[in-house]
Amino acid sequence: MASSDRDLCALCLDKGISEEAVTWCTECEVFLCTNCEKHHILRQVKSSAFDQLLEKDLKDVKENFEEIIKYVNCRIDTINVQKTKVVEKVRSMRKSLDVYLNKLEQEILYDLETKHSNIISQMNILLQQRMQRNTKIGKFQNEFSKMTQYATELEMYVGLREMEKTTSQAAKYIEDLESGDNFDESDLR
Repeated sequence: MASSDRDLCALCLDKGISEEAVTWCTECEVFLCTNCEKHHILRQVKSSAFDQLLEKDLKDVKENFEEIIKYVNCRIDTINVQKTKVVEKVRSMRKSLDVYLNKLEQEILYDLETKHSNIISQMNILLQQRMQRNTKIGKFQNEFSKMTQYATELEMYVGLREMEKTTSQAAKYIEDLESGDNFDESDLR
């Protein structure tokens, strides 16, 4: 009868062990010992609403992370496409600039060649004229030398007048050259 005064753990009795109960579980309506009470509480935690709520929260958080990963991957793809488009645009602009600069270079070189040819042509004409006048003056010097040796006074008078006229014209021509722009240095700038 002594055993009836105390309550025994229902879970331990099922295993054939007599263990004194320390608490009553209102949900299961059984007596529990100290050891079984701990295990019983832990088992209830696993099946409680808190466990289900935590499982749902974990699932939601995982889904959120998956959405974030999906979004970030999409942004990376978008940024890569944008980069590719910008690179293509830069290369296209570079190509256009190259075409423009090549055309500009050709125009400048053509203008340079034209100016160069014109200046050289003008200088060659000027040079030919100076050489002809120089040759003519050289002939007059030669004729003057012969005239002073062999000519009569009348021939000398007429010849000197002619030479003086030619010399005056040559001197005036030189003056005009010096005062004009004939000796200005031509630049290709």
